[in-house]
Amino acid sequence: MERMPLTVPESCPRITAIRSDGASRIRRVSPPGASGPRLGAFRRWRHSGRLLAKMTTMALWLAFAFGSSGSSAHAAEPPNLEEPLVIDAPELAKLNFKVSTGGLPVASGLETYTVCRSDHEHPETAEGLGWTFQHHPDLAAWRGRLYVGWNSCERDEDTWPSRELISSSTDGKTWSKPAEMFPQGVSTPLRMYFFLAPNGRMLVIAGARVSQKKLSEAKKGGIVVRELKEDHSLGDVFTLRPPAENAASQPPPFTNSADAGFVEAGRQLLADQIYLQQQDYGMLLDPAQRQAWEGKGNGKAMCFFERKDGALVGVGKKGWTTLSRDHGQTWSQAVQPASLITGMGKVWGQRTADGRYALIYSPDPKKRWPLAMLTSDDGITFRDPHALHGDLPTRRYEGRAKDPGASYHRGLSKWNNDGSWKDDALWMVYSLNKEEIRVIRAPLAAAVQTTVKKVPLQPISIYEFHDSVHHWRAIRDEGRFIKAEPDQPSYAPSQVREIVSNILLFQRPNGGWPKDYDMTAILTEEQKAAIVESRSRNDSSFDNGNLHSQVDYLARAYTEAGEPAWRDACVRGLDYIFAAQYPNGGFPQRYPKAQDFHAHITFNDGVMIGCMNLLKDAADREPHFAWLDEERSEKARDAVRRGVECILKCQIRVDGKLTGWCQQHDRVTYEARPGRTFELASICPQDSTETVEFLMRFDSPKPEIVQAVEGAVEWLSTVKLSGVRVETVKAPKEEFQRYTADYDRVVVQDAAAPPLWARHYEIGTNHPVFAGRDGVRKYAFAEIERERRTGTPWFGKWPEKLIDEEYPKWRSKLPAAEAK
Repeated sequence: MERMPLTVPESCPRITAIRSDGASRIRRVSPPGASGPRLGAFRRWRHSGRLLAKMTTMALWLAFAFGSSGSSAHAAEPPNLEEPLVIDAPELAKLNFKVSTGGLPVASGLETYTVCRSDHEHPETAEGLGWTFQHHPDLAAWRGRLYVGWNSCERDEDTWPSRELISSSTDGKTWSKPAEMFPQGVSTPLRMYFFLAPNGRMLVIAGARVSQKKLSEAKKGGIVVRELKEDHSLGDVFTLRPPAENAASQPPPFTNSADAGFVEAGRQLLADQIYLQQQDYGMLLDPAQRQAWEGKGNGKAMCFFERKDGALVGVGKKGWTTLSRDHGQTWSQAVQPASLITGMGKVWGQRTADGRYALIYSPDPKKRWPLAMLTSDDGITFRDPHALHGDLPTRRYEGRAKDPGASYHRGLSKWNNDGSWKDDALWMVYSLNKEEIRVIRAPLAAAVQTTVKKVPLQPISIYEFHDSVHHWRAIRDEGRFIKAEPDQPSYAPSQVREIVSNILLFQRPNGGWPKDYDMTAILTEEQKAAIVESRSRNDSSFDNGNLHSQVDYLARAYTEAGEPAWRDACVRGLDYIFAAQYPNGGFPQRYPKAQDFHAHITFNDGVMIGCMNLLKDAADREPHFAWLDEERSEKARDAVRRGVECILKCQIRVDGKLTGWCQQHDRVTYEARPGRTFELASICPQDSTETVEFLMRFDSPKPEIVQAVEGAVEWLSTVKLSGVRVETVKAPKEEFQRYTADYDRVVVQDAAAPPLWARHYEIGTNHPVFAGRDGVRKYAFAEIERERRTGTPWFGKWPEKLIDEEYPKWRSKLPAAEAK
């Protein structure tokens, strides 16, 4: 039924009501000129559908019967304030903002790629200048490539220095180095940068800059333009629409171009009022062409799409929505649909390649996460929300108006898509925390399903987390932001998705993880909230088997499940490892800004060799890294090469003979160095065993690797201890700073005992050495204090399997010349 013209008295309040999930939010929108607020949000009532319908009818009748001076003419015809779209999604009333997805399922098959990520410290890897504000993105498809344009500022939004950048991709995954869209000083940001003219030309536009003062939307009126040509080059810069001030200083008018097709395309753009209405308040139009935007936030960042019934929908910030049934000639009074709960983030709607519709927005009045996608068959009723990003990193740089979350997302539309991008998935661009530009690809088949089918996953070993688990559960540390509860339960190895959720939750913005937390713990809601609050901490560490274990687990989980968020987290962790490695190939215990012994090349607690094993897996494209891109695989190969060189330089020589390795080595001289007071500079069998096992992974080892293995195994065989064993005996309960013990450990003579190795051997004498927290070297285990006797594993069987099984097997496979 065609909508009838509506005449409403100026003094009459307008009321709309709608049911959403059994809940109604009634909004009162006062007409222009009315006293009092133009928009007031009434409280939310929850009623049955029948009672709500009665109340809605009564509310509308009362408003028009008694809303004015009482003239009967005011109640002659009830209003027809049609809501252009409806959100039917009960899930949105139960969002959990402690997690970045809000508790929504992530769209299955979602892929996320970074176009540009701010990096003030390494500008060459970002946009070239080290600027930290990246925002206002737009997306286009042109001649087989995707294009992204965006605004880049040094620090603050809409503040000089500023420039507009452009990048392109042939696959959507790898993006060209950002280049200036217009010469700096010529342009300002707009909501949109690309226009596919009806004559087939692709134009690139931006606002015309008239000064270096802070920008305001009210003063954005001029437009500069250039052509994105078929060969992907950019044409000359012209003024498409002169600004109100400083017009004489602008580039020449577009009509000066000798290219008639370009001039025609410019005129077609200026004639497309709906396209230009996407800019806030229609400021790129002449005043007479602009809509009358009434209500706070109304008319900002508008998006337009055509419903299945042919009606044109306009939707903008704060959910302001309007409708046209005559192709944009006239528009209905803008309303805020009661079921569309959102804030100052953008709302994007579009028709998708499968003939359906997608609506993407942040479903909260204040937060800009999660970024939710809802789908519709008719462009009116939207259901089935899914999250379009799985992480919410902490803002890394200060700056004005840098809201956390996804901002100003835009997709492909008739104005920026020439149809050459042969992929039916939904592609979108957005700014994350206003310092990273990302694109996402969401397969439509996954987007429309009402529930995500979770494929059962094979269990993944959690052994590599054991050291961190032990420290979190058994060792006290008042500095931890969450502490283990008594008998806190853990996930089983088969609960891969739950463990991955923990790993993602703990990951830091730099890609690392804090040490000594249990990735398998079933966390309480309070603990999860504390983890979120701690995200800004600079506490990533490789200590106690940390970090490489998470990356390895994520790689295996992604290989099984194909969840893009898991891959992205894994890649960020891998990139952290690349960044942390010293140029000489060694790894510190902590990164960045490691100090004291934390800056030494660290073999202790699986740091060096844990990283090296992971990097070799990535370099060799082991099955769980078969998906890794070639650039990172090559970086891993280089990291392994440098790491092996470092390992060989660190191996301790005594009287010219190769022995083993210390827990820490100097990052410049490679000499053995002490760690904590009870960790003396010494030769250490546990770390040496792990190092030899890594070196034996090479199928065709170089002679120097063979010599290193031979020398270490010979030394390990020489220093084994016979005729003694370590007993744990009952002792009075004692509270130490980090743990409680009701036992002690002693060394006893036992001729039948299997061989043991000490944790530390003195360099030059091969005597076992010990130390307490006083750092004094002792040669008898009983001489150190009980707290250290029970707090450190001073003896073990670490090399036993290496010497008896692994080394003979490895040696037997060597060519005869190398085995000599």
